[in-house]
Amino acid sequence: MKFLIFQHISVEGLGYFEECFKKHGIDIDIHDFSKKDSDVTLKDYDSLWVLGGPMNTDQEEKFSWMRTEKNLISEAVLKRKIPFMGICLGCQLLAETLGGNIRRMKRPEIGVANVTLLDKASSLFHNCPKTFKALHWHSYQATDLPDECDILAKSNLCDIQAFSYQDHAFGIQFHLEETKDTVESWCTVPEYKKSLEQALGSDGINYINKIVQNILPQSKEIAELIVENFIKKIHK
Repeated sequence: MKFLIFQHISVEGLGYFEECFKKHGIDIDIHDFSKKDSDVTLKDYDSLWVLGGPMNTDQEEKFSWMRTEKNLISEAVLKRKIPFMGICLGCQLLAETLGGNIRRMKRPEIGVANVTLLDKASSLFHNCPKTFKALHWHSYQATDLPDECDILAKSNLCDIQAFSYQDHAFGIQFHLEETKDTVESWCTVPEYKKSLEQALGSDGINYINKIVQNILPQSKEIAELIVENFIKKIHK
């Protein structure tokens, strides 16, 4: 199998998901829109994964490639109906593609907090714990999803932490891909560093980094389960 990965910034890659893909013998091609916005096609790929980034879905004028990416997501999900996964920004791009809205949150969700799976959590979260801690780093959230979508998970600050569309497209707002270096790496991005300090104070990086190290083992387990369950859907 071969997956196409849309990346938006060099420091926010697949992280631990890449290790999961290797375990299953999945080949990947990474298209980083921060470096190029042309010469990308969905042909011959078994799945499309869209990662996070500091930009928002309404910044097409600032990021000229965003319209191209949105068109490709629409083609993948609505026309080709290939298995799709969107993480953080990727989750919001999927929601917008389907006709949902992306709204600024009253309070940003930055740090580690519980995610609770709902009754419709679907086979994507098969064998995952009902509630688990996850890394969050977002100021916007998806709302007003169409009827074809099922909400799969929520948190105290975000009613849509994960959702599905027709059982072949999924959006996950929280993060499971983090590694031991993720927090420090992401804080090299001015937008991320600023939002973290605004939410958690000047020592926020040390605070959140310590907590992230503690949840890494479970995050890895859940990431592995999600990849395994996602692959099963491809083989249906």
